[in-house]
Amino acid sequence: MKKIHVVVAPIIFGVCGVASASGVYIGADLALGNKTALETQGASFDETNEVGLGALAGYNFTITPMFDLGVEAEYRTIGEADFNIDDNKFQSSGSFYGVNLRPKYTLSTGAFAAAVIGVGQMEMKLSHNSTSETNSGTAYQLGVEGGYAFDSGVDLVIGYRFTEASDIEGIEFGVSGIYGGARYNF
Repeated sequence: MKKIHVVVAPIIFGVCGVASASGVYIGADLALGNKTALETQGASFDETNEVGLGALAGYNFTITPMFDLGVEAEYRTIGEADFNIDDNKFQSSGSFYGVNLRPKYTLSTGAFAAAVIGVGQMEMKLSHNSTSETNSGTAYQLGVEGGYAFDSGVDLVIGYRFTEASDIEGIEFGVSGIYGGARYNF
């Protein structure tokens, strides 16, 4: 976790020093079409997840009238996925928490496009029969989103995000898919 602080802190403080403040925001996402991929001992598996939920809070820094840079903290649940490995049924579920940078370009119409670049911790639980094991590791995520910013301060968002954790106890985990959500800008 120290590595995350060493990387993220200079970015956050550097942005704070050059940007003017535009405001606090909160939001929630619903992951509708996610897939979990796992790779272990040379074998790969890819299954569809149940619905996941996310919550975030952040701060937008105005760079230009049409360009903001958001810095946000996020917590996201990863819906359960079922895997059949060597005729054995396994379930995976988990969560991600981390810090994202969210550059956003907004047109005068209110339509916007944004990117999501983040780092954090992914915790994954693998269950088989009556046993389970939970492990965590550093995760990175990239995403793109589009939406509409209403004058009321509400943003509606749809996007695609890929999150990968490298080597959680010898297993590579990746979660990717479509999500929709809303943000409220104070």
